[in-house]
Amino acid sequence: MDDGLSIGSEGYFLNIKCHERPITDVKFNYDGDLIFTSGKDSIATLLRSDGSVVGEYKGHRGSIFSIAVDNKSTSLVTGSADQSIILWDVSTGKMKAQTDVGVVVKGLDFYKDGTLCLGCSDDSMGKTPSIGILDTRNKSFEKIFVPTSSPIKILMDISENFLVYCDSRGGVSSVDLRNSQVIKSAKIHTSKINNIRPSRCRTFFITGSMDSQAKIIDFLDLSVQKTFVCEEPVNCAAIFNTNDKVICVGGINARDVTTTKGKSSFDANFFDVVTCEKIGSYSTHFGTINSVDVHPSGKLYCSGGEEGTITILAFGQDFFQANFTNFN
Repeated sequence: MDDGLSIGSEGYFLNIKCHERPITDVKFNYDGDLIFTSGKDSIATLLRSDGSVVGEYKGHRGSIFSIAVDNKSTSLVTGSADQSIILWDVSTGKMKAQTDVGVVVKGLDFYKDGTLCLGCSDDSMGKTPSIGILDTRNKSFEKIFVPTSSPIKILMDISENFLVYCDSRGGVSSVDLRNSQVIKSAKIHTSKINNIRPSRCRTFFITGSMDSQAKIIDFLDLSVQKTFVCEEPVNCAAIFNTNDKVICVGGINARDVTTTKGKSSFDANFFDVVTCEKIGSYSTHFGTINSVDVHPSGKLYCSGGEEGTITILAFGQDFFQANFTNFN
């Protein structure tokens, strides 16, 4: 793809302090020229893929746990502990609408045309878990499903007829949006699933779990296709658009960081999809890494950490010459 990126043979590494508290989510937009971040400081931030900060989205009164941007990069949605969803104009930074949903919003995912956005909430503050849809045209939010477990994140499949959500017990469930019926539930991990990220084609997705594993799951039948074993809990994982590499980030819980002997940095680990073997890692953060996303070109990635910093790492030739399986 003609991504307009100028990356030398040695790549580059950027470290940007853009949040005062832990970062909860990082995402490239569809084209890859923008990065959106959110944090427990109640702020979402917009950066260019070269690391320059464009601006901030301020309006929440609690931690922002999830962000979603439409494919045209015109609308941003943020979900917060203040029990509201805010719809933003990406270019101006202005709030289009704030909708009180009465629950802590943990996960968001846009429909392809950007008119609707899925949202899920867990059982925080004694609330009943729920899944709903935000209509960006009339700014309404309708609860459509009450899950029996506590959802953490949510995704739409390629047909937009089904959704999947992961939960705090290590399970994944698929729901038919046409009748709000559970299609299938599967126990994928032995501990909480912290995050799920879709492949570019949205026919499969990857999990990251407290059991120190990441797994590629088929959207259709929730079968496990690949398993990647890490040394520490996985907070987030992402699949390269070439479908040949996986990146996993995480670390121990924040409250345990200061008591862990000899732990001075946290790694982004790279795995070969075919062999499921770890190929290498980069040490990029001084705190637990909470979120990661890969640029559509596969030439760089961004991550957000417990210390409130965003890192952007553009790969040098050594990365592309590493021992990944060649699909050609």
